[in-house]
Amino acid sequence: NMNSQTFNILRSLAEIYLPTLATLVTAVGAIWSLPVTIPVVATIVAANTAIGAIVKYNRAKYAGE
Repeated sequence: NMNSQTFNILRSLAEIYLPTLATLVTAVGAIWSLPVTIPVVATIVAANTAIGAIVKYNRAKYAGE
C-alpha cells in the first residue's frame, strides 16, 4: 500500500512538474533547434503517463477501501 507522502509526490510529478518540464523542453528545443527534443519530450510524456496511471490506480484503490 502506498503511503500518503509517496502518493503526494507522484501526484505532484504527474500534475505539475513533468508537464511543465515537457513544455519547457519543447519550447527550448524548438527555439534552439535541438536535434533530440522529440525523443526527450516523448520520454518525459511516457513517464508522466505511467506515473499518472499509478496515481489514478492508487486513488481508486483508496476510495474503494
